[in-house]
Amino acid sequence: AVINNKIYVAGGTGASQREVEVYDTMANTWMPLAPMNVGRNHCAGGTIGGRFYVVGGRDFGASDVALEVYDPAANSWTNRAPMPTGRSGIGAGVVNNRLYVFGGEIPALHNEVESYDPVSNTWQQHPPMPTPKHGIWASVIGNTIYLPGGATAQGFGATTSHESFTVSARRQWR
Repeated sequence: AVINNKIYVAGGTGASQREVEVYDTMANTWMPLAPMNVGRNHCAGGTIGGRFYVVGGRDFGASDVALEVYDPAANSWTNRAPMPTGRSGIGAGVVNNRLYVFGGEIPALHNEVESYDPVSNTWQQHPPMPTPKHGIWASVIGNTIYLPGGATAQGFGATTSHESFTVSARRQWR
């Protein structure tokens, strides 16, 4: 996620998988931050209102449904409403101050699309992805979330599918 020209990253393969760091693009330096409450990897995140939201993932307890928000001013994490469908290897993007989460795996491939509203601390289900896949990256341009590539089989199984989800009154796939 990006907040004030700084890049925030979370999770990984360290001893606790709770690691969080920020890269200062102006100073060309990395700095460790307060660790997440829930350790994980294969998670996703986004920025809403100057805060860093991290969702899903795998390897520790309920990491597959965990949603936490980081407040840079307080250097602290707060747990939020868990994601309805637990999964890892997901893609996420923010449109209109909502965090949209796509696909994933564990225990099987997923085509779920769910969005989180930080004001009400609630989740909403949306039309499923045309192609269930994991290991995806989401990019946002305007009100469209692009999901190129990924894998259509657990582990490996790369695909050339390129889908996009437009956030509008109808929330539709292309």
